[in-house]
Amino acid sequence: MICENCNRERPDFALVDGFCDICLVEIARAKSKPIKVTTNDVIAKAKKLLASSDWTQMPDSRPGKPAQWASYREALKVVIDDMEAGKDPSKVEWPTPPVKRKK
Repeated sequence: MICENCNRERPDFALVDGFCDICLVEIARAKSKPIKVTTNDVIAKAKKLLASSDWTQMPDSRPGKPAQWASYREALKVVIDDMEAGKDPSKVEWPTPPVKRKK
């Protein structure tokens, strides 16, 4: 039988779900590695969250808790500033948005 991952020929008993023992170890290691968060990823997420809360700043909106929304948005801007200043993207403390008012 041939391993589906590395195409090495292995005896039937050495394959598990079509993968050889060497590939199974490599796959398990790859799955256990933490995902590296980049500065650009953090900035993009912060900008997306900021844009999704723009509606709270419109003069005719009634977001409920306007001061909390302003604080939340300011905290997102601080995240962006911190990333642009070279802080570690894996140590970001994301602000929690205020609860949206029910319609």
